[in-house]
Amino acid sequence: MNEKMTANSKKTIKKDSDSSENALFINILESNPVVKILALKPDGDFVFSVQISDLGLDAESLEKEPIAQTVFFANFTGELLVRRNLIDFVTMLDQLDQKTYDQMINHFQHKHFGLRRLPEDETVRFVFHSSLIQDILTEDLVNMFCA
Repeated sequence: MNEKMTANSKKTIKKDSDSSENALFINILESNPVVKILALKPDGDFVFSVQISDLGLDAESLEKEPIAQTVFFANFTGELLVRRNLIDFVTMLDQLDQKTYDQMINHFQHKHFGLRRLPEDETVRFVFHSSLIQDILTEDLVNMFCA
């Protein structure tokens, strides 16, 4: 009997956990936050921030939800925000001369997003390598011509 209760308790805990994870991602997917590009660094890293509330989240959910502490969460949320605001990032890259663009982007490959919560202004700050923009644009071109 105890084994059955323990198994059922674990299922309930798992369901509750799944439910809060789902809510976290649903809120992000349904949001339309304003992305503030803070910098394009000489090494090709973009830094941008977004208000936590604009993501449909609160600081507590980001602190307490285990999945919000993962690289998966940073990559999912970061790439979604970049893709939704692609023109803003492309515009900044378009201002670079060809030599700078080549040195900054063509010799590097984006691997993952960095994410840090800034409690002082209730934002989340993301960092990613600008080669991701080129990858997304290339992916779009391939999809256009191969569809």
